[in-house]
Amino acid sequence: MRSKLPRLLPYGILTVLLLLAAPVISRIGSQQTMRKWNSTPGALGVSRPLTLSFQRHVAYVDVLAGYPTYRLLITDGGYGYVHDFQIPSADPKTFVQGCRVAWDTNRVEFIMPGGETLTFPAQVVIQQTAHDNVVEPHAAANPPSRLGHSITLPDFDSVSASFQRLISG
Repeated sequence: MRSKLPRLLPYGILTVLLLLAAPVISRIGSQQTMRKWNSTPGALGVSRPLTLSFQRHVAYVDVLAGYPTYRLLITDGGYGYVHDFQIPSADPKTFVQGCRVAWDTNRVEFIMPGGETLTFPAQVVIQQTAHDNVVEPHAAANPPSRLGHSITLPDFDSVSASFQRLISG
């Protein structure tokens, strides 16, 4: 009995490692941007141009590509706002070609071929993408928090002076 344990131990370790790695490996896959829409100047009140991309992701373990996932990504080239998306169609290429995007100063609308619309408010998108990229100077100095309130942060000099008083006093 004792001699079987050393022989089975490597298999047990390998099994545990595979069970831990499986969720990570199953998410790795290929990603394809099926279509992009560029923003109009000043859309959502940001200075840099934004892009809305419709992306398709297939996990490598899904050999037949039977279970792709789709997402909408709004980005300024850095951070992005991501919305997972289910296609209400059996033909994704035709569906995506029929979609439109409307950019406004306070929202982005993703309009599907059947007329359904997904609306993304500017505040939500800016929090995730371009909060340092806002045209209004007061909004860039005081970005909205996750709760929707402005937070005024003290400048470095006042914090440094307070710290100096604290350690010297």
